[in-house]
Amino acid sequence: MNKFLLLLFVSILGYTNAFSQRVGVVLSGGGALGIAHIGVLKALEENNIPVDYIAGTSMGALVGGMYAAGWSPDEILKYMASDDFSYAAQGKIKPGYVYYFKRKDPDAGGFSFKFSIDSIFKATIPTNIVSTNAMDFALMEHTAGPGAAANYNYDSLLLPFRCVAADVEDQKEVVFKSGNLADGMRTSASFPFYFKPISVNGRVLFDGGLYNNFPSNVMYDDFFPDYIIGSNVAGHGGKSPDEDNLFSQIRAMLMTKTNYGSICDNMVLIEPEVNIGIFDFSSVQNTYDIGYYTALTKIDTIKMLVKRKVSPMQRDSARAAFKAKQPPLVFENIYVNGLNRNQNDYIMRSLSTRNKLTTIDKLRADYFRLVSDEQFKKLYPRAKYNFERNIFDLYLDVKQDRDIIAQFGGCFSSKPINTAFISLEYKRLGKIGQRFYANAYFGKFYGSVQAKVRLDYPTIIPFYFEADFTLNSFDYFTSRTSFFEEVQPSYLFQTERSFNFLVATPVKNKGKLAGAFSLSNMRNEYYQTNTFTSADTTDRTFFNTLAADVFYEESSLNRKQYANKGSYFLAKMYYIFGQEESIPGSTAFANNSIKQTQSIARFKVQYENYFFVTKRLTLGLYAEGVLSNQQPFANYTATLLMAPAFQPIPESRTLFLSNFRAFNFAAVGGKVIVNLFKRFDFRLDNYLFLPHKAIIETPQQTASYAKAFSRAAYMGSAALVYDSPIGPISLSGNYYQNEKKPFSLIFTLGYIIFNRRANQ
Repeated sequence: MNKFLLLLFVSILGYTNAFSQRVGVVLSGGGALGIAHIGVLKALEENNIPVDYIAGTSMGALVGGMYAAGWSPDEILKYMASDDFSYAAQGKIKPGYVYYFKRKDPDAGGFSFKFSIDSIFKATIPTNIVSTNAMDFALMEHTAGPGAAANYNYDSLLLPFRCVAADVEDQKEVVFKSGNLADGMRTSASFPFYFKPISVNGRVLFDGGLYNNFPSNVMYDDFFPDYIIGSNVAGHGGKSPDEDNLFSQIRAMLMTKTNYGSICDNMVLIEPEVNIGIFDFSSVQNTYDIGYYTALTKIDTIKMLVKRKVSPMQRDSARAAFKAKQPPLVFENIYVNGLNRNQNDYIMRSLSTRNKLTTIDKLRADYFRLVSDEQFKKLYPRAKYNFERNIFDLYLDVKQDRDIIAQFGGCFSSKPINTAFISLEYKRLGKIGQRFYANAYFGKFYGSVQAKVRLDYPTIIPFYFEADFTLNSFDYFTSRTSFFEEVQPSYLFQTERSFNFLVATPVKNKGKLAGAFSLSNMRNEYYQTNTFTSADTTDRTFFNTLAADVFYEESSLNRKQYANKGSYFLAKMYYIFGQEESIPGSTAFANNSIKQTQSIARFKVQYENYFFVTKRLTLGLYAEGVLSNQQPFANYTATLLMAPAFQPIPESRTLFLSNFRAFNFAAVGGKVIVNLFKRFDFRLDNYLFLPHKAIIETPQQTASYAKAFSRAAYMGSAALVYDSPIGPISLSGNYYQNEKKPFSLIFTLGYIIFNRRANQ
């Protein structure tokens, strides 16, 4: 009888111990490698292993925080495989939220430096490679509800949670136990020089991996679980740091000074071996699978230790109950910190949601519109739940960008179109946004200066006013092989001076509607024959104009040259009234000067779109058309100079192509883009240009017309393009049908982009 009672007592005690077993899961840092943690969690769930507490650092904090907030492994995987997360991890804004209205006109700038008037001589370098705006908003959006449901106590989440950040000033780890959940996850994942650190309670905090990349000690000290299951993707040092690779050095600092050994006897360590780059978020499913299958190899060991089971029904029920406690993401008040009163007023008036309740979807659109405004260096959102009014308030921590931006760039080429570019921009923010901009291009082929002012008004219907003065000069060469070669006089030289005044307002996110007024003076000097000497004098045509136009333009193109994603559309109507004066030179057939008035009404439409086919293949469609009542000028060359030009290939913008100019034309093209490697494309461009009546030359050097639709011309290009951080590097072979030199081969580094042309 006594033996039976003793056996019964031991059995009850064992059952009670098994029932009360508590399990903590610890997730290491490791960047994209940390996606393997999701697979580990999935394997644990499928085998009914309980998870009672969770702690993580860096990527482990992101995965652990989402799991603690009620996300299932499948939901976390789906999100991290989505475009939303991919764009956020790369520091990009999803195309649908890019605000074209705030985008500046494209220029040839390749890299820039920012500084302030009060600290011109203070040296600074960027603190982050990628923008954190998209990630900041995503974390706020996905953690606001769980944080409020837990009353901002990490112990009251679905699972008690800890994450670790680094205070480099005091050289210590900071453990987040309460407060804004997004703050804890975001600071823990602030990988130095990749993601900008943020300030929490007056302290600038960095990636927790600096001091504790595997917070098993935090798990043990805070929760004292019976068993710890660790998932470590950081390894025990990995490859040695590369002396020429900054990120490998930082990674070594973050991932080699942590002891991944057992903090207690009852610990099982899972170490998925993932061989990808620390910021390579393109292999989500494969990385997840590695974590999942590696965890399965440890399941039997875990089951021997952990007898307690949690069924899928129990987990699903607990998640559903916690999600039901989360309040809807509806915002009432918006508070701005970090700016003066006038600047705060600019922010508030820029928000279409001001003075009314707004959902997260409406707020997201407004937030990314603000992000697109380059007046701001920092826009960090925090959602805080007001338990008295049962609604969220939004707190925006804002920091104005540096006042002055200097840009440098241009184009280096195997042909004599080399151009240097420099620009300077001063920004001032008050109740309106102010920008003062100037640039200059220097080169034998192209030279230009531009001065511009833009005033942004954040009214109910926002608009901006822009005024600029632009001077352009183009010197076209007949045959040149060296940039430094001494040459005979060019056969064509164009100079344009213009004053432009423009008012524009946005149309949704991708478009803008604008009206413009301009005054311009155009001077063309040319020979009407290819046989001339230095003693000959050029013909000269002057055209002084007064013009007005209205246009609708929209764009979501991902690059300002050699785009491979997005779309572009332009519809433009304009009227040009001008006075022509043509003065013949020594090679002209005519002897007398001609003065005449030109009154031109013109309509132009342009369309470009890219269609994703496979991961490696993209197809593009291009179309352009011009209708006008334009009449010939005094001679054939002057007429061609004033005719609209078809220039879809970058090199074509540097050539005077007589067979691709007409008063009325339609053109269509197709593009095949094969992505060979990351940022490296092979491109095939094919275009057919069809003028209504091609402009032809008479024996008297005047302009006449060919038979309608009789002079179609083909233009094509095959190019290898690498999208480098300072501009595209390309090698292209081009063909222009019916031109005297139809074939060309050109290498370029940088952008073939010009300032605004007069009357175009």
